[in-house]
Amino acid sequence: MSRTEMTIVGNVDSVQSMAERQSWKSFYYRNVSDVVGDLQSGKGIFWNTILMRKPVILRDFLYWFADHLTGSPPASMVLSAELSRPQDFLNGHAVQELYRSSAKVLHHKGREGDPMAYILERAGIPVEASDIFAANRLGRLIPWDMDIPGPTLLAFLQEIKTKEEADSRKAMPPLSLWGRKEFRRKYNAFQGKSLLGLLEYFEKVGEKEGRGPIPLLREKLRLIPTVDDVIDAVVLGEQITSDMFTSEIVGGLLIRAADERKIDTSEITVGHLRETSYHFLGDRPLHLLVNYAKRNKPPSITVMQFLQIMAQDEIRRRRSAERARAKEMLEAASSAAKKVFPEAKDRENARDAAGDGLLYMVERSSKNPETIRSLPALTHVATKSRAFNLFRHTEKEESVEDLSNLSSPRQQNPADIVVAKDETERIRQAIKRLPARWRAIVEGILAGFSYEEISAELNISEGAIGPTLNRAAEKIRNEIGIKE
Repeated sequence: MSRTEMTIVGNVDSVQSMAERQSWKSFYYRNVSDVVGDLQSGKGIFWNTILMRKPVILRDFLYWFADHLTGSPPASMVLSAELSRPQDFLNGHAVQELYRSSAKVLHHKGREGDPMAYILERAGIPVEASDIFAANRLGRLIPWDMDIPGPTLLAFLQEIKTKEEADSRKAMPPLSLWGRKEFRRKYNAFQGKSLLGLLEYFEKVGEKEGRGPIPLLREKLRLIPTVDDVIDAVVLGEQITSDMFTSEIVGGLLIRAADERKIDTSEITVGHLRETSYHFLGDRPLHLLVNYAKRNKPPSITVMQFLQIMAQDEIRRRRSAERARAKEMLEAASSAAKKVFPEAKDRENARDAAGDGLLYMVERSSKNPETIRSLPALTHVATKSRAFNLFRHTEKEESVEDLSNLSSPRQQNPADIVVAKDETERIRQAIKRLPARWRAIVEGILAGFSYEEISAELNISEGAIGPTLNRAAEKIRNEIGIKE
């Protein structure tokens, strides 16, 4: 900036004519007070300059404007009508030129969208779910047509659902399966009002695109109904509409049905779907699949052919995923076991630990489906834990030497063998004379139980087993006169 420009900026109050101000408009607005002062005195505001070059001033002005409205709503909930309406705190002037400037900028950029949303975007003011609740508590209209961001809408609807379930003590359908009924319902968490305004906005958008409001809303929220969502809705007695039956849903339901009947998906018949009550569906039959197929299948194929064709991609994907997961689990178990038993001589122990960990996780995943996604990692942890137990057990066996070989030198002749047998009997008698808790630990080790199993059986910590075992061995040595 030249010295002349700095002089003009520094002495901006001395600039009188509008023409002079316009030539230096990008330097004129130093803070929000400059904007408010000009508005209150009826002078023109270079909103285009503020939008494009002064986002901080724009943000501060919107906060100031919202604070002076009745109830001081969140800045993100200011309505375009309030900008166009003369305001007493602006000495009867309005701010409609800000909205118009925003619309012009959007048009110039070739962008579609709401001018008010662009104003908030330029000001860096996010729309939060809490803002919607705050505006509603003030009795204000919610600017649904402002194209509220999907994550904000999702958080808002999730909170509505959570609070309603807590108040009514009754589960609601998953958000991905919400229909017109849920949006027309009145919610205590929303001051006894419905969400009809949100639905009507998406109806207007859908009219232009030739689509229904519910699919548009799901797309906005990035909510894709899953098999679990459909199952939850059926269990709750909700209606499932045709638009929910994707390849994933049909395939997932057929797979669940086949798994429960312990047959292949290709063996399922219409009779299985109509006549069998499935536990995963709340002891209901799968009428919904049959009815859907009858309404949508071509006349040339049967109900089951239609369902199998529709589900084939999902069935193929699921089976492929299962094979890949099984391979990952096997590799995780093998890797974990080898880290604990790296030596070639311990391969048998490594195989035992890997097999134990793998079987444990397979059994656990069948009881708790939530573990499926992290099976490889959990298998690694489970196998490592079992391998360490096996390693410690093996190590203890070698160090204690079954408590029958506590006389260090190994016997080489028949005379030594007779002595060893005598010492073994003396050891057995010494074990019987141990305190009950010590004796239980020693007998558990001799029986081949792990520290974990002994801990669970005797209700003691694993850390206490080793020291107790050492004290018991020392007591036995002292009683029978064996030196270490």
